[in-house]
Amino acid sequence: MNSQELNKATDDLGYVRNLVEESDSPHSPATIYFLWAAIILVGFPLQDFAPQVVPLFWTIAGPVGFLISAAIGWRHSLKTGQMQRRTGLSYSYHFGAVLAAIFLAVPLIADGSITAPSFGKFVTLILALGYFLAGLHLERPLGWVSLAMLIGYAVLLFVPTYSCTITGILVAVAMTVTGLGIGRHATVKD
Repeated sequence: MNSQELNKATDDLGYVRNLVEESDSPHSPATIYFLWAAIILVGFPLQDFAPQVVPLFWTIAGPVGFLISAAIGWRHSLKTGQMQRRTGLSYSYHFGAVLAAIFLAVPLIADGSITAPSFGKFVTLILALGYFLAGLHLERPLGWVSLAMLIGYAVLLFVPTYSCTITGILVAVAMTVTGLGIGRHATVKD
């Protein structure tokens, strides 16, 4: 084998290695981040401006956003040729469990264990934990969103006015910036 053939074989092996490494580290399409940024940008400020519609909004937006996210993720995996049932199920189980935990916490308001105004703080804490664990086990960029949610949680605790709006903007910005980073990263690789 001459040096030219050896260089070509090395380049080919490097290309295959990069493909394998990329397929081992899945990432959600940026569209999912943008979807949740929009939902959060509407849903969080509602608590400050129209609290009476918050339960209805999240009862619809949470599950519908989850289903749309799953559909977007499924289409993305088809498009990229990385159909990995196990990965898709991991994302679905993880975020489905977060959604279920939030809905299972709703009766705590009805029985007086937690007040309605405190419920938003509690849900933000659940979401921060959910996104932290997702960043740890599923997709590293989700950890940055968790950090924004934790800061938002502190805002909810210590800022007396428009704290939900501030938190919503903070988390929506984190989602958008993370989505742009993922979108840019995917574009550079393609």
